[in-house]
Amino acid sequence: LSFWREEVHREWRRMKKRSDQSSKPDRKTIEKNRRDHMKSLCFKLSSLIPSHHFKASKDMISQQDQLDLASCYIKQLRER
Repeated sequence: LSFWREEVHREWRRMKKRSDQSSKPDRKTIEKNRRDHMKSLCFKLSSLIPSHHFKASKDMISQQDQLDLASCYIKQLRER
């Protein structure tokens, strides 16, 4: 009976270890989630900038330019 109990316990640990590994997202998924999160944060930041600070449509400006404009706008707000 003791042998059987130990064997069941060992098998349970093996199964748990496999399930823990399979539930962990891979690097590709983690990186995709990180990029999606950063994209949504950038969109949120650009939506807070008044449209009269943009020379062109927000859709036509690169993400880097939108971040630069947001930085300039924040500096202007601080100066006021």
